Amino acid sequence: MTTEHECDDKSAVGIANNTAHDRKTKHIDRRYHWIKRAIKSKNFKVTWKPGKGNIADFYTNYVPSAEHELYANIFTTQYTPSQEGVMGT
Repeated sequence: MTTEHECDDKSAVGIANNTAHDRKTKHIDRRYHWIKRAIKSKNFKVTWKPGKGNIADFYTNYVPSAEHELYANIFTTQYTPSQEGVMGT
């Protein structure tokens, strides 16, 4: 089974998928390259997703107050297994 991970950082996705070939990535510690092996063995799939639809931005970036309120409601609401999707999709 493959675990999918969406990321809004194109550089991180490129490094993970081995499509970024920049001299500046040589400084990254080898212990972080485990993700490349996991992708190669099809345990992980890392794809790029624009930040606008990335609900993890609530924790890592500034979001406007209306968006903050939406995310706060999403993360503080209890969902039952019968409900479809986090954002009503």
